[in-house]
Amino acid sequence: MSELALQRIAENKKTKNPYLDLGNCGLTVLPPELLDCDWLETLILSTMWQEIDLEDRVFKVISSQNNGPKNNIRFLPPTLPSLLWLKKLVVSGRSNKYDLSDLSPLKDLQNLQILDVSDTQISDLSPLKDLQNLQRLYISETQVSDLSPLKDLHNLRTLYVYMTQVSDLSPLKDLHNLQQLDVPITQTSDLSPLKDLQNLQYLSVYRTQVSDLSPILPLIKKGKRVKWSYDAGDINVENCPLTNPPVEIVQQGNEAILNYFAQIEAQGGTEEILEAKMLIVGEGKTGKTTLFKKMEDPAFDPLACPTDETHGINILEGLEIRHKSLGEQVFRANLWDFGGQELQYMTHQFFLTPRALYVLMMDARAEAPNLPYWFKIISLLGKDREDSPEKVPLLLVFNKRKDSTGKLPQYQDILKYYEEHLDPCFLEVDFAENDYRFENLIKAIEERLVNLPIVRSKLPRQWKPIREALREESKKRPYISMERFGEICSEHQVTKEDDQLNLSGYLHQLGSLLHFQNDPSLLDLVVLSPQWAVEGVYCFLKNEKFAKQGGRFTPDDIFQILKEENYSRSDAQKVLKLMTKNNFDICYESSEGNYVAAQLLPDNAPPFIWHKKNGALQFRYQYPIMPKGLMSRLIVRLSDFIERDEAGVEMVWKKGAILRYKVEGEECRVLMREDDAESQSGLRQIILEVMGEPRYRKFALRRVRDEVDELHRRWFRSIHADEMVPCCCESFCKNADQPYLHKLDKLLNLKFNRNKPTAQCGESGEDVSIQLMLEGVYEKSEIVRFEIEKEQEKVGRSGDTYHIHNYGQLNISDQIKNVKYNSKLGISKADFEALQEQIQNLEMTQQAMLKAFLEEMPEPKTDAEKESFGDRIINFINEHSLPITQNLVASGMYDALKFMFAG
Repeated sequence: MSELALQRIAENKKTKNPYLDLGNCGLTVLPPELLDCDWLETLILSTMWQEIDLEDRVFKVISSQNNGPKNNIRFLPPTLPSLLWLKKLVVSGRSNKYDLSDLSPLKDLQNLQILDVSDTQISDLSPLKDLQNLQRLYISETQVSDLSPLKDLHNLRTLYVYMTQVSDLSPLKDLHNLQQLDVPITQTSDLSPLKDLQNLQYLSVYRTQVSDLSPILPLIKKGKRVKWSYDAGDINVENCPLTNPPVEIVQQGNEAILNYFAQIEAQGGTEEILEAKMLIVGEGKTGKTTLFKKMEDPAFDPLACPTDETHGINILEGLEIRHKSLGEQVFRANLWDFGGQELQYMTHQFFLTPRALYVLMMDARAEAPNLPYWFKIISLLGKDREDSPEKVPLLLVFNKRKDSTGKLPQYQDILKYYEEHLDPCFLEVDFAENDYRFENLIKAIEERLVNLPIVRSKLPRQWKPIREALREESKKRPYISMERFGEICSEHQVTKEDDQLNLSGYLHQLGSLLHFQNDPSLLDLVVLSPQWAVEGVYCFLKNEKFAKQGGRFTPDDIFQILKEENYSRSDAQKVLKLMTKNNFDICYESSEGNYVAAQLLPDNAPPFIWHKKNGALQFRYQYPIMPKGLMSRLIVRLSDFIERDEAGVEMVWKKGAILRYKVEGEECRVLMREDDAESQSGLRQIILEVMGEPRYRKFALRRVRDEVDELHRRWFRSIHADEMVPCCCESFCKNADQPYLHKLDKLLNLKFNRNKPTAQCGESGEDVSIQLMLEGVYEKSEIVRFEIEKEQEKVGRSGDTYHIHNYGQLNISDQIKNVKYNSKLGISKADFEALQEQIQNLEMTQQAMLKAFLEEMPEPKTDAEKESFGDRIINFINEHSLPITQNLVASGMYDALKFMFAG
C-alpha cells in the first residue's frame, strides 16, 4: 500500500478537510483507511483532471499536488458508498489510461454531483441511472456506447463523451438543463434529439458524421456561433460531412447560415444538388485534354483530331451522368482540364478545391512526370484542413499510347508518403482504343463522382434553377453586372440583395463563378466563365515580352496582348483588376499606372546593403510542402513596404524583397527570401531577418507574419508550416549571424505541457528561458493565445474558454466593472460605459489577450504616437474579431482601454 496515500489519509483524519487529493500516490486500489473519512465531499484519484466554471465558462486543467508515482485505479471498493457525503469524484486516467471498468460501487452515492471517469475502460453507465443529483459527467476516451442510463438525470448540465463509441443522442432529448455537450470523434450523426434543449450553451460535434444542422437552428438563432474550427465558437462542426447547410455556407459564418435557412423557408424547401467537380491535372501532353474531350464525346478520335496543349483551363459544366445508385435522377459533372505548364500552377491554386475528384494523368515519356509536386499540391489543396479525416479521392491514370516505348512512371514509392492524405486508384488507358480500359476508367470516374461527400448537399429550392440560368447566360457573355445577376435571381423569387450575395458567395467558393465581394472595384463584376478570366491571365503571363521586362507592364501593355484574343480594353482592365492584391494576388501597382507581375520578376536580387549590426532578429517558416508561388503572392501582399534605393529601384526579386517599416517612428528593415534549396531537414523555407531598434523588431516581424498567416488562410487552408524561433543564449546565439533555431511547437510543449521553463541551445548547450525566447519574437497577446491552444490540446479540443496561467486566477470582468468613469479621459461617460460593457461581455480568453496586448504598449511620448497606438488597438480588435464597436477616435480608444485595464 502506498505510504504517501496513507500519509495523506492520516492528515485528512486530523483536519477532517472535505477535500482529499490522492493523485500521484501509486495506487491501483483504494486503501481501506480511506473509507473512514465519511466527511469527504471531494476525492481526487488522478494526476490531471478538468474543471469547468459554467458561469464564467472557464475551462481549467488541474494537476495533483502530490509528486509520487502515477495511479492506475483498477477497481473501486464495494464499500465506497460509506463516503455518504461525496459530491465530487475524479478517477480520470487522463495522463495514463486507467484499467477501471466497473462503476457499480457508485450506484448509491446519491449526493454525487461531479464524476470524472474519462480515460478508463468503463463501458456500462447503468450504475449511474439513479444518481439524480449528478450535474457534470466526464466519460471521454472510454468504451461507452450507450447513453440510455442517463435519460432520467434531469439535473445534468455538462456531459463530455469525446472519443467514445456513442452514436445515439436520443437519451438526452429530455435533459433540459444540459448546458455543455461535447461529443467529438464519435459516431454521432443525428442532432434531432437536441432540438428542444434550449439551455445548451456549448456543443462540439467535431469529426462526427453530422450532416444536418437544422435541428439546432433555434440555438443558432439565439446567437450561438457556429465555427468550422475548434479555436472559438459555441457550436463546433469542424470536419463534419455537412450537407444542410453545405460546408461552403457554414464557413461564411452565422449570417450566411441563417440566410440559408431563411431562404429555404421562403422558397418552400430544399433541393439536392446532384453534381460535383472533377479536376484533370498533370504535366503537359499527358492526355488531359484528350480525356476531357472523350468524356464530352466518347466518339472523339485523338489520332484524327490531335489536341493542342492547354494554355489555361478548359471547363465543361453540367455533363450528364446516369448512375444506378441515383435511379432516374440525372447527375451533373463539372469537368476542369488544367494546363500543365509551370507558369500556370500559381493561378491553378484558386480552382483546385476540396470535395472534388482529382484525376492525375501520366504517360511514358522519357522525362519522368513531376509526380511529387502533384501529390503534394493535391494533398494540400484537396483538403479543407490539415487534420481533416477525409482523404482526397485520386485517380492515377497511365496513358499508355500504342506507339510508346517508355515504362510506367515509378509512383508507388512516392505515393506512400501521402497515404494519410490521398485515396488513390490506379488505372491504365489507351485513348486511341475504345476498349475495356477506357470503359473501366469512365466507370471509376462516375463511381467516385457520385459518392463524393458534397453530393446530395441541400440548397434552397430556387438556387438550382438560378444556377442553370447562369449557365445559359454564360453561353452568351463571360461576365455580367451585379444588377444583371440580381435580375436573374429575382426572376426565380430570390429578390433580397443579401440572399443574392449569399448565393454568389457560395458559387464563388465552389469556383463556379468569380465574385470578389470584398473588393469595391470588383463588386459589380460577376464572372460567369472562370475560363475567360484565367485564359486572360495566362495569355498575359506567357508573353515573353513581360518576362524580359522583369514583370513590369502598364494597363495598355496588357490590352495590346489581350486584344489579339478578342478582349476589349474594358475586358483587359477587368482581367488586370482580378490579378491584383486580395484577388488572384499576381501583380501589384509599383507606381501610378505601372504594375509588376511578381512571378515574372528577375531571378537575381538587385545590389543591396545588409549589415547585421548586433545581429538581426531571425525567423523562419519551414514547409514539408511549399506550394509554388507562395513567395510571389507574399511580395504582392507586402508591396506597399518594398524598399527603394536612391535611384527609386525597388529592392525586390522573384524569391525575395527588402521591406521597410516604421514602428512608433522608428524604422525597421526586413529581409524576406525563399530558400532556393531545401534545408538540412529536407524542408523548404521562408527566411526572415529584421534589422532596426531591437525593441521594435518583433513588431515589424509581426506585420510580415500576419500576411503569411493570411496567405495560409486564404489560399492553403490545410498547409503545415513550422515556425522557427531563434535562441538568445548569451554565449553564442544572442549576436550570432545564424543563431540556433527551435521549433515553436516544441518550445510550447516544453513550457505548457511539461512545465519546463527552459530549452537547451543546440549550439552552446545552455539552458535558455523559453519565455525570453518567445518574448523576443511574439507579442504578449500571442503568447497568451499559444497557451490557450495548448490547453485546448490537453483537453481534446473541448470547451471554448480555458484557464490561463498568467490571468486565470483574475476575474477581469469584475475588475473592468469596478472601474469608475474619469472625465479627464476626453470621452463621454456614455461612450465609456458602452465600451466597458462590451469588454465585460468578452470571453475570458479574449479579455486576457487584449490585456496582454495593452500591457506591452509603452507610454506614448506625443499625441501622434498615442493616435498610432490607438490604431494598433483597433487593428488588434479587427484581427481577432472582438465584438467591440469602434465609435471612438483612436487616441480615445487607447486612453479608455489603458485606463480600464489598469484598474
